[in-house]
Amino acid sequence: MKKRYCFVWLFLSIFIGSCKREVKIDNIYDQKVQFHALKQLLYTNLFNKKDFVFPRHLKLTSEKGDEIIVDSLFNSTKLVLRFNYSCCEKCIEAEVEKIQTFFNVTSDIIGIGTYESVRNLKIIKQKLHVNFPVYFLPLEYCDYLLPKELEELYLPYVFVMDEDLTASRIFIPSINFPEISDEYYHFIKQHYFENTINGKNGIFPVNIIRDRILKYDQEYTFKFKYFNKSRYPLIINDVKTTCGCTVPLWRKVPLLPGDSAQLEIKFKPENKGFYHKKIFVFFEKQSNPSILILQGIVE
Repeated sequence: MKKRYCFVWLFLSIFIGSCKREVKIDNIYDQKVQFHALKQLLYTNLFNKKDFVFPRHLKLTSEKGDEIIVDSLFNSTKLVLRFNYSCCEKCIEAEVEKIQTFFNVTSDIIGIGTYESVRNLKIIKQKLHVNFPVYFLPLEYCDYLLPKELEELYLPYVFVMDEDLTASRIFIPSINFPEISDEYYHFIKQHYFENTINGKNGIFPVNIIRDRILKYDQEYTFKFKYFNKSRYPLIINDVKTTCGCTVPLWRKVPLLPGDSAQLEIKFKPENKGFYHKKIFVFFEKQSNPSILILQGIVE
């Protein structure tokens, strides 16, 4: 069910101090080493696309006591905060605050909690000022629904669940390193919940190339195909990038109606770790540029 390297990440999350208390790390060198280890493990786990699946017939209980079938609950991709009565309350509170800072649309977020009763779950929700929906999952369901390795950490964790009820991008936050949480939520927000596709003109049917694992200091070429669906010639006036490591190449002649062409982006990674590069394509007679994205990890 679960790839082993993900649980290496989970284990190290505990080791670094995200367990039931906040651990003070006095040695600056050790702190930096642990921070970078956590960061690399975060990136590794972000690219693990499938972790576990919910059965479609599963029922959760709302705060009002209504039974909700998960198939209808996840009619779109959601960010899920999972927690229970054994979790460090301070850890839950910290993550709730982070999530509510990063995500304005509460319909994109749900909580799944396991407590003695729905009433107790409502109490903890009010106490921690949670403004997104929280659903009750009975304890007897946890053993066969959720990975044991996760549940036995007694920590809140976060994952993305899509319309197929497949959970992925599992993240165990550490209260010692809130910067790691910031990077995770930034990735998730851009990856799933921001509309970066220029769908109004339909020029680029695919505007993002993601989940690519690249080698440091090697040059790569990415190609974005675009179409002219209008009745007039399409002209690229300019292409701008966010750093010198990405170099765009495009045709300088007008693209006739009904034709297609390719925009090439040469990318030579200058640093290891997660990369997120934006390319802005300015077409003639269009006020806003089309945005292309390269996203992945450099080893």
